[in-house]
Amino acid sequence: MIYLIFFLACLVQGLGGFGAGLFAVPLLSMSFEPKFIVPPFALVVLLLNFFILSGVRNNVEWKKVIYIISGSFLGLPCGVFY
Repeated sequence: MIYLIFFLACLVQGLGGFGAGLFAVPLLSMSFEPKFIVPPFALVVLLLNFFILSGVRNNVEWKKVIYIISGSFLGLPCGVFY
């Protein structure tokens, strides 16, 4: 059942570009604690996003992405510590 949820979540992520966590974490939280769900699921989604990025990397406007990533790094400590 876990593999089916992971598969469907990755399918949602691949088709829509986001939503794997929105789909899988609530379903898996009914059976497991979130501290056991989030780390392996984050790794799966990270690998999935790298796979998707490898297919579209030539169409990405990297100058715009730099602004988004730099803003993410500025907000990262707030998300980690608060």
